[in-house]
Amino acid sequence: MILVTVGQERFPFDRLLRLADDAVASGEVEGPAFAQTGHSAYVPRAFPHANFLPPDKLRDLIRRSTLVITHGGVGTIVQCLDEDKVPLVVPRDPRLGEHLDGHQLEFSARMEIEGRVLVARDDADFRVKLLTYESLVRGLRAGCRRPATAPLVEFLENFSRAIRAKKTGR
Repeated sequence: MILVTVGQERFPFDRLLRLADDAVASGEVEGPAFAQTGHSAYVPRAFPHANFLPPDKLRDLIRRSTLVITHGGVGTIVQCLDEDKVPLVVPRDPRLGEHLDGHQLEFSARMEIEGRVLVARDDADFRVKLLTYESLVRGLRAGCRRPATAPLVEFLENFSRAIRAKKTGR
């Protein structure tokens, strides 16, 4: 099963839903699929969806999925890592009005460096990573030996310090 999730953010994320919907509708990737669409206006035509899901239902879908396509939210990525999934991450881009800042871009890039996620930086990159997902994941798993939580905790601590410093001017 393919799970597509845009998180709980108040901003729509039509771009991610459209990319996943087009891939399933065209047969590039085989379903079944399900999407959590949040506040997005785009309505997937190739698979069922719900705006929001209870946390236990989302975790169960992540657990049962063979592929999770997600925004770059920390919570969702951590849930995927907890379930030993390598998500295909499409971070929200503030230049496209998908978020207020670039923290999803930064966090996703860091997790990709650590070999925890695959990041699609644009539509073409999404398509390539989607079509080669299984081989990319095999490569990551073969070379990835650090505990998943160590880089995550370090990144979150540094990111939190930077945000506090920015807010207080220090």
